[in-house]
Amino acid sequence: MHFHRDILANADTFARHVLRPTPDDVFAGSPPLAFTFGLGGLVVFPLRFGASALLTERATPLELAQAVHAAQATILFTAPTAYKAILKEGAEGLLASLRIAVSAGEHLPAETWRAVHERTGLKLVNGIGATEMLHVFISAAGTTSASAPPARPSPATVPRSWTRTAGNSARTPSDASPSSAPPAAATSTTPARRTTSSTAGTSPGTPSAGTTTATSTTRHAPTT
Repeated sequence: MHFHRDILANADTFARHVLRPTPDDVFAGSPPLAFTFGLGGLVVFPLRFGASALLTERATPLELAQAVHAAQATILFTAPTAYKAILKEGAEGLLASLRIAVSAGEHLPAETWRAVHERTGLKLVNGIGATEMLHVFISAAGTTSASAPPARPSPATVPRSWTRTAGNSARTPSDASPSSAPPAAATSTTPARRTTSSTAGTSPGTPSAGTTTATSTTRHAPTT
């Protein structure tokens, strides 16, 4: 369950520290607003940082690129398939106004990351997100190639994993430290706390018979 303040948590973690939006930015993208990828990228983030948003409806990858060019958008959210299609059309020049391009919604192949970088100079921000967490919470931050795992948690995000053996109710956590402290500019006495978890049952290839593994991520973000 989410609180109203949780809507701002993804803006004050992933967006604030990875995208670093300014009021001069223009956000654009293909995800519907009903999906959290679009909700964050096209509604929450631009509103939180006083930026603008370009809203398109059912645009093809080429039409999206043309809209980006016409509006001189600076931050783009779409899937790897769309970036690949834009390159196939030879329309990468239409993305010249972008300073950041975020890829999510499906697996980002290394060859697509390299092709986009070679032809546009952009380093796609490849992230792991979930509806339960509202947006990206682990990201490659656009600083490495797609061949490297996007394993850097957003600031104030703490990933954890557990292993449970059959017949033993105890869980052994393996904690990772937050990548950084919450931003000093957004202090509050009431942190937002958001948790999601997934559990995989036993199957061939698990650590041992009768073992269940689980992962969860908790995000603590300040509110203003």
